[in-house]
Amino acid sequence: MGDQERRSGEHAGEELGAAALSEAILQSWRVRLRADAMAQPRMDERGLRERQLVTSLVKAAECDDAETLAAVAAAAAAYADSHPRARLDVSHICDELGLLHDTAWRTLKLRAPVQADATASDAAGRVLRFDRALRVAMKAATAGGFEGRSCE
Repeated sequence: MGDQERRSGEHAGEELGAAALSEAILQSWRVRLRADAMAQPRMDERGLRERQLVTSLVKAAECDDAETLAAVAAAAAAYADSHPRARLDVSHICDELGLLHDTAWRTLKLRAPVQADATASDAAGRVLRFDRALRVAMKAATAGGFEGRSCE
């Protein structure tokens, strides 16, 4: 197997890992969000927005660039817009994103031992990038936008 094939295979493995991580976080978060833990996941626009938000946050935990943070902000603003209320309930959005943070933190901690080649520094960096992206999401969801310079 050539270097190019090996690299694309490794990249595919990373994508699969990110997809599985996104799905694990999404499923756990949805259970915590719903009063009825056995409720079916939303398949409407709001369900799509939940999925987009989680996927963008997981991607942001893996890489650190303004384009990825802008995607997080867009997903978070769309998620907030999908709430069926005449006026945005900021405390409710913050509670939901707080649950997402806790769910992601638990899932990332469980994932760390699986990545045998990852160092403690790698794991800490991933969590810090996720936290940074979640702060961007919180601002975007409550204010409806993203400023590239103001993501701390």
